[in-house]
Amino acid sequence: MKRSLLIAILVFCLIMPSALAAPTRQRSQGFALRDAELLALQPLLNTIAFAAFQKDIMAYGGDAAPGQELLEGALLRALEERLFPVDPVDRAVTLTDQQVREMAGRLFAWQDIPGIETPLCPCISRVSGGLQFDLSGQPDFIGVYAYDATMSAEGIVFIAGDVYRLSGIEGMAEDAPEDSIRWLGHIEITLNPDQSAQAGYTLYSYQVSETYQSAGLRLLFDEENGFELAYPDIFPEQNTPHHKGQALVLESNDGQARLDVTFIRGTLEELETAWMAEGGQTAMNEFGQLAYQTPGELRLATPEEPSEHCVVLTLAYPEDRPHEYGLYWEFLTNSFVVYAFAAG
Repeated sequence: MKRSLLIAILVFCLIMPSALAAPTRQRSQGFALRDAELLALQPLLNTIAFAAFQKDIMAYGGDAAPGQELLEGALLRALEERLFPVDPVDRAVTLTDQQVREMAGRLFAWQDIPGIETPLCPCISRVSGGLQFDLSGQPDFIGVYAYDATMSAEGIVFIAGDVYRLSGIEGMAEDAPEDSIRWLGHIEITLNPDQSAQAGYTLYSYQVSETYQSAGLRLLFDEENGFELAYPDIFPEQNTPHHKGQALVLESNDGQARLDVTFIRGTLEELETAWMAEGGQTAMNEFGQLAYQTPGELRLATPEEPSEHCVVLTLAYPEDRPHEYGLYWEFLTNSFVVYAFAAG
């Protein structure tokens, strides 16, 4: 046992960086945008997410002009994202009223957008013939990781993505250090094609359908039972060592979700038969693990063949929050490592 434990700890040290949860969820198989197309759209997506979360405006429909608060937030971030060919001078941009209206028309599909007479944001001030935008006091970077994109026959693009905040840096979510990123919520964006717009598209509508709770991940290494896991901090920290074969059972702080790691006797095939009888969807993944899915519950079983038992990771969650917990499940499954001496 000591020899096995020593080997496992050495392996753990070697693979720990890659064993931590992946920062993003996998993109959909039918993702409709090429990398270059997504890269061109990214500043517009970031602009929309920034305005939504910074101004706390969780939805906008394309059947009316955007309100002034949303317009100001979008213009501020668009200037930061360099969506328009203007360069700041001493971290400020001065625009004529005509330029402001033209830029608004290149951001939003709605074309009769009123001008800004009296700015709401202290960082925007009226000057002779126009407005000055002070970009020096902008908060943390907010962006969108798009994981699904579809396109209609008319060229309308529908984006689904996770909104994130970066502290002290700017960049793509997949390139950001884990300790600097916080996931904020789920957003759905509809873009209309427009060749006059900087990105080739304008915003028709968006909706933030869920806001996320987790501020980070906790790392658990159960030495006695031979597994490791990085889990969202909506679940309490596990400080008490477990006995051999003792299940991990964690309940979220709001009592609405549960995270378990259990040890079940039997083969993977026997477990699949039992799970299929429950009525959910089962599938084998490329790593020889058995996945199970039903509304409000996700499971992943890893076989421990010498002792003919399975180590099962389970996440039960509210059915009305599939995107938030789907992202958490991505973190959990990417970090879940079972060692040869796992309990059984």
